[in-house]
Amino acid sequence: MANVGLDRIYRNVSWLGIGALGKELWQLRRLRQHFATQQELELLLSEDSVGQAKDICSKIAKDAGIPDENPDFERWVNALQSSHSDAEVIEMYDAMVVQGQDKKASAIVAKCASESAVLVAVSPLAVADMLLVAWRSFKMVNDLSDLYGIKLGYWSRIKLFKLVLMNMALAGGSELAIDVSMDAMSMDLASKVSVRAGQGIGVGLLTARLGIKAMALLRPLPWHSDRKVKLESIRKQIIQRVR
Repeated sequence: MANVGLDRIYRNVSWLGIGALGKELWQLRRLRQHFATQQELELLLSEDSVGQAKDICSKIAKDAGIPDENPDFERWVNALQSSHSDAEVIEMYDAMVVQGQDKKASAIVAKCASESAVLVAVSPLAVADMLLVAWRSFKMVNDLSDLYGIKLGYWSRIKLFKLVLMNMALAGGSELAIDVSMDAMSMDLASKVSVRAGQGIGVGLLTARLGIKAMALLRPLPWHSDRKVKLESIRKQIIQRVR
């Protein structure tokens, strides 16, 4: 009887392990599909095709949990005409639907970055601070992925984090130089009041930059130059919170 009970436990554990592995593989596949859809939409933006974009954008909205009665989605659907090219349909979806997601995502990044900055500025426990900041950064990326409709497992989350860090490392030289110089000025200004305040702002800005890069990877479309979320707006909120 004891052996029968152990066999049943082993079978249950095995099935749980297979189920967990299957879920991880499915979530990794979903992340790869997301990047494939990004590339497909980017290609459609550069072509003069008609009739493909509406279905793709509608599926993106469904995956993100955006209901048909959502005001932004309804406005996009009602604005569509048969004469619109795929590029125009995608641009309209970006301006009417994705921009609303971007505003919520930007608020998530600003909140996490500001709270991380304050945490480091007021606490004397440096190691504990950084562990908590790292945990909050993981949570921030998870919240952003949920917002854009991408469910992450353990390995897909690690993969996404690696891509975010790689994108930060490969940021354009001029963009990075401007950000770093502005960051240095912000930290120098804060350090005149407190060394910890300067450190806090530095951590907050790093968290914000990580969040913005995560947004770029998670949103379904490449940034439109006029609608791109910039570090400057979040930087002001961080400095204000630390002060």
